[in-house]
Amino acid sequence: MMERVFAALKSDVRRQILVYLSSGELTFRQLKARFPFSGPAILYHLRMLEEAQFIEHRGPYYALLTDNVRKAFEVFLSGLEAQAPLIEPSRATVSAC
Repeated sequence: MMERVFAALKSDVRRQILVYLSSGELTFRQLKARFPFSGPAILYHLRMLEEAQFIEHRGPYYALLTDNVRKAFEVFLSGLEAQAPLIEPSRATVSAC
């Protein structure tokens, strides 16, 4: 699961698509108008986001699956917390100069 998430998020274009969709559903034409890329290039990025289950194609619209994005980050963070080494309190404090 996390491999698809990281693959989807490594592209600036795909992250920007998520930002655009965070404001509401958009059509392919509306998304394409925001980028200087060909239609097939935009479709490729949309497919990557769909495979990561970050967006959904609903008729003519693409919608952000906010809960899935949130869950992916929660899974990632819980994995980090489980693997994080214990930090000695004396080393965790940084003094101001």
